[in-house]
Amino acid sequence: MVCLASPNNPTPLHNSPDEIRAMIAAIPDHVVLCLDAAYTEYLDEQPDLVPEILQNRPVIVLRTFSKVYGLAGLRVGYGMGSPALISLLQRTRQPFNVSTLAQKAALAALDDHAFVERSINLNRAGLAQVKEGLVKLGLDTVFGQTNFYLVKVSDPAKTCDALLNQGVIVRSVAPSGLKGMIRVSVGTREENQRFLDTLPTCI
Repeated sequence: MVCLASPNNPTPLHNSPDEIRAMIAAIPDHVVLCLDAAYTEYLDEQPDLVPEILQNRPVIVLRTFSKVYGLAGLRVGYGMGSPALISLLQRTRQPFNVSTLAQKAALAALDDHAFVERSINLNRAGLAQVKEGLVKLGLDTVFGQTNFYLVKVSDPAKTCDALLNQGVIVRSVAPSGLKGMIRVSVGTREENQRFLDTLPTCI
């Protein structure tokens, strides 16, 4: 099995639809590509892999309702794959692993296009606001289309603690092997501005 997160976490980078399709086309039949697409709704161009699934290519696409749909507390998502691959997964699935309430909420969320559009637009505005502020501060940053950026600082632990003392929560990604970086998620306009105003005193 090959696992690919696109968009990735903790980096906000992603593969293009053409790159993903090329990987699926090249992968041997005995190897399964597991695509973690948790952040895909944020992308300007989302890969549509239904044709590859219908052609019984060895790919499973994982999606979640925890991000753009705002249902993180319900821990609900879904997977898409060929009937043969889904049948294999069903053999190992825990019974009653998703509550009836979570299933009904997920189905309702799929139909709430206005909420998703609003979430995406608010996220894009937040990304633009934070990007402008970070550029003005001259900080090396990994930009992307998810709901977070990676920012390079001299001492991530110190910066995280100093920001936390000011009521701003960011995360060091050193445990992921990305030394000298913090992960900054965007929020409301007011929250983003508070982060940008506080950051210079914490680095």
